[in-house]
Amino acid sequence: MLKHALIRKYLNDQEVYAVIGHDILVYLKIAGRYLFLTALIYILYMILQRYLISHAYLTRTAALMWICIYFKWLYDIADEYLDSLVVTNKGLVFLNWNWLFDYKTDYIQWVSIESVSDEQNNFRDSLFKKGNISIKLEDEKIRFKEVSKPWEKVHLLLHRKTKILWRFEYHENETTKEIERDKYDLLVEALWEVVTEYVEQKKEQY
Repeated sequence: MLKHALIRKYLNDQEVYAVIGHDILVYLKIAGRYLFLTALIYILYMILQRYLISHAYLTRTAALMWICIYFKWLYDIADEYLDSLVVTNKGLVFLNWNWLFDYKTDYIQWVSIESVSDEQNNFRDSLFKKGNISIKLEDEKIRFKEVSKPWEKVHLLLHRKTKILWRFEYHENETTKEIERDKYDLLVEALWEVVTEYVEQKKEQY
């Protein structure tokens, strides 16, 4: 898909675990708005056509308006579709697209995340099982809005954060233990050499 291809292009140095997008109602809302506008223009066109003797210019104008509405509809759909919250091995990445070449990217490391929660603002959110994901950092709060079943996404984020941070701490502890073990082995080896040398010197004296 276009979204995943673009994400792989801009995040090729990270391992992507999940891509969270907007709920389908966001796209249906956009489609409904433009369908209403298209129907309104059609009604006006039919009314004006009845009272105009020459309507060739009117037909061309209406056709041009419909084409513009169609492309604007595609633009708005693509704009919302490309917005994503990407879960990677290094943290979360907010991709806020305005079009194919106009975007903003925010990177959040796992250790910077203090808490993750979901929120619903009204009865409609509860009815359609959608809401927002709220991510609390040390000095700010970031929201990714209009997400389907946000509580499931929150569980995913918390699970991934715990797993990655545990892996990092485990690796760090193992590295520390390895260094300490190497130091101990080196100390034992040095002491053994000192003791061996002392014993040999004693033998030479006798």
